[in-house]
Amino acid sequence: DRAAEKFLLGGWEVPGGDDWGAAWWIGSSPAVVAVPLALEGGDVTITVRSRTRFEEPVMQASMAVDVNGEEVGRFLPGVPDPTTASITIPTNTVRRLFRRGFNQIALRSLGVTRVDPTDARPPGPLARRQGRPVWPVAVYSLEVH
Repeated sequence: DRAAEKFLLGGWEVPGGDDWGAAWWIGSSPAVVAVPLALEGGDVTITVRSRTRFEEPVMQASMAVDVNGEEVGRFLPGVPDPTTASITIPTNTVRRLFRRGFNQIALRSLGVTRVDPTDARPPGPLARRQGRPVWPVAVYSLEVH
C-alpha cells in the first residue's frame, strides 16, 4: 500500500489494486526497495507475491532478486493470477551480503517470453507503448524473514 512508498528507491510505477489486493507495479529495471533489517543469524528467505501483466498474446516475465547488488535467485511471476516465490539464502551468503540496518533488495527484469510460442500475433498496445523498458509486473508483497 502507500505506506511502503517511503522505502521504494527507484524502478516503481504507481500503486494499484485489483481482485488480489494492493500492489506496486514495476516500471523499470531494477525496482529497488530499502529493507531495514536486524539480523539474528541463520538463513534468510525472501518471499515475493507477484503477477505478470496480462495482455494478448500472453507473456511471461522472468525476474531476478538482487541483494545489495548481487543476484540471489530468480522467479517467474504468475500469469494471470499472482503466485508466491520464495528464495532462501544460506547463512554463509547472508553473512557476506547483508548488513545490519538498511539493505537494498532489487527485482530485476530478465525479459519476457510468449506463453504460447506458436502465437505469432504482435504484442498488444501495452507492449507497444513507447519507452517501456520492462514488461510490467505487479508486486503484492515482498517479505524478508
